Amino acid sequence: VLVVHHDAHLADGRLIRETVTGDMPGSVPSLAEAFEACEGMGVNVEIKHLPGEPDFAEVDLVCAAVAGLASAYRPVWQLLLSSFDISAVDRILAVDPTLPTAWLVVERYGTAQILDRVEAHGHGAINPWDELVDQVLVDDAHRRGLKVVVWTVDDGDRIVELANWGVDGIVTNQVSMARRA
Repeated sequence: VLVVHHDAHLADGRLIRETVTGDMPGSVPSLAEAFEACEGMGVNVEIKHLPGEPDFAEVDLVCAAVAGLASAYRPVWQLLLSSFDISAVDRILAVDPTLPTAWLVVERYGTAQILDRVEAHGHGAINPWDELVDQVLVDDAHRRGLKVVVWTVDDGDRIVELANWGVDGIVTNQVSMARRA
């Protein structure tokens, strides 16, 4: 069962992939439960698999399961599947090429190199770290037909600036403040 959790381990130290579903804390929903709770909203699902992480070996199974569940529960236009591991979102596209995918980027490769790679892999969006985003990146991405979803922005003035540049989405921890901005 796929669950929604930021880390590979629970707060008590147990590895999620080694924990029986019935032993999960109530605060850890399944992905299906999260989709149901978010019905009618846009959802960005981050696949948390990187080389060296405790559950990386199962990335093919996880990506196939996420793709299958996403196809079953979400209208495609309400969904974005993303990962820092571009091969994970490549696997999603291999399972279902109709699913919207994005590469999460934190490294400073340079705008052209980042966007070239996203395009070459067939993804429709880029999720760059806020500090990488400027008007040039947004404009270049849009010229290429790519969406830009920026993370994590908790400053109201910056949210306004990004919105004025035309970003397609903003990830924030401060939802109430972001709505006011």
